[in-house]
Amino acid sequence: MPRKATLAIILLIAAIVIVVAEVLLLTRPQGGTRITELIVDDINCKVENCTIESGASMVISVGIQSPETIENVEVHVWAIWSSRHNEYEIDESRIVRLEAGEHRMENFETTAYCSPCDGINPGSYLMYSEISINNKVLDDYEMTIYLIE
Repeated sequence: MPRKATLAIILLIAAIVIVVAEVLLLTRPQGGTRITELIVDDINCKVENCTIESGASMVISVGIQSPETIENVEVHVWAIWSSRHNEYEIDESRIVRLEAGEHRMENFETTAYCSPCDGINPGSYLMYSEISINNKVLDDYEMTIYLIE
């Protein structure tokens, strides 16, 4: 094989390797990105009891710490399983751009209802939060909330 053709093939392979490496770096889970807190109506549920009145509007905030800026991060919050509908009463998610540092995502406004017909009775429930990139989980978090009538 002529020397120029060999050099061209080597350069092409090197370019492909660089592109693949960049794609892997951009889509890999970012080490150190984590959920620091879940807040319901300005109450840190790990510190105090989070009591939610049936039918009352609430704001759920997710505290996130990231060592670097990351694009296309899904922030997902869910809680209170309805056995009748086979879905969560609270199920909210957003795709966001995380800047480096600590942030509080406060865009989760929702309402939960007690409904024995739907299998949702007053009591304690776990609320979950997860952050992910391309379905790769970076961190998850859970806490107990109390639903009252």
